[in-house]
Amino acid sequence: MQTGSTANKPVCTLTTDTTMQKKEKSELSNAFVLTVAAPILLINLIVPIMGEQQHALLESLLSGYLIENIGFWSSRFPLSSKITTNYIAIFGPVFGAVLFLKSYKNAFKSIERFDQTPLYKYLFMTLTTILICSLFVYEAYFNSTDLITQGPKLRIMGLNFLFYSMFSFAVIFLILLLPALVIHLLIYAPYRLIKLLKRKQHP
Repeated sequence: MQTGSTANKPVCTLTTDTTMQKKEKSELSNAFVLTVAAPILLINLIVPIMGEQQHALLESLLSGYLIENIGFWSSRFPLSSKITTNYIAIFGPVFGAVLFLKSYKNAFKSIERFDQTPLYKYLFMTLTTILICSLFVYEAYFNSTDLITQGPKLRIMGLNFLFYSMFSFAVIFLILLLPALVIHLLIYAPYRLIKLLKRKQHP
């Protein structure tokens, strides 16, 4: 009995270690998402419910530092949405750089995931996503859009702080995703093309 119990221990330990590693990776990913999203939610939750004096004081303190007329904002809560658009503009590249470095390190490891996908489909999906991300980058840095003045689908995002927070998180996520997509495309597409040429040369 003791021998059987002892023999099972390494298997249990190995299973536990593997589970812990998966949890650590998941927690790291969740921590990254939370780090990006939490400030947006807190800004749009706290600023609109401030008293008039605190609101005016905060606005006067930030007036010299905030960039005017950029990104998706809402005239329903102008100050909090202005702070949000500035947060996105400033920290989008920072979080993008973090994701870029992570993607660069894992680019070759993730290559096998797309081996079963035809190259033309991969290029179409990746280039389409890059185009969408680029449009949001343009909106975040070079354009100003009041969601309240837009169509019904966008207008609803500017009416409620929670919807606006979710929409703003989607915007910053697409911005920080752009460098990671570009580096993956630049590494993976040539790899697949070289692999294809080798198969044609040596059938």
